[in-house]
Amino acid sequence: MPVDLLVFGPHPDDIEIGMGGTIALHARRGDRVGLVDLTRGELGSNGTPDDRVAEAAEAATVLGAALRLNLELPDGRLSADDDAQVDAVVRCVRAHRPRAIAIPYWEDRHPDHGSASRLLRQAIFRAGLRRVAGDGEPWRPEWVCHYFINDAAPPSLGSCHAGPACER
Repeated sequence: MPVDLLVFGPHPDDIEIGMGGTIALHARRGDRVGLVDLTRGELGSNGTPDDRVAEAAEAATVLGAALRLNLELPDGRLSADDDAQVDAVVRCVRAHRPRAIAIPYWEDRHPDHGSASRLLRQAIFRAGLRRVAGDGEPWRPEWVCHYFINDAAPPSLGSCHAGPACER
């Protein structure tokens, strides 16, 4: 299913914390928004993984998202060096062909948030390469933007990317 905006989060609840208002606004405007959790949050101390996934599904409905997926990557071990993890994200990007993607900011007090950012940047780049084998046709979003989950730096549009290789 193609979407206008695809938002990735390391754990169930990170997307809502960092992008909840933006997601609701885009959905209300008629944009198709997809939400993708990388892990089930199995190492977290707030609720069970099943509880967190169920709450994430409810939140997607409240926010008006068109879809919510969980890639079930290993919590605490997200890595841009793990080809299987990168490939899972590449397949997701190619399947949903988003115009824009939002990913966590690369610095954060939670190690998984920074690791997720690096993994996602690597996978989004590879999703656009025609020589990267895998499901789906190569796809590059028009825009990749970083969002904060925790306070890490002053907000700025300077951390966004326009087009396939242009950094603003």
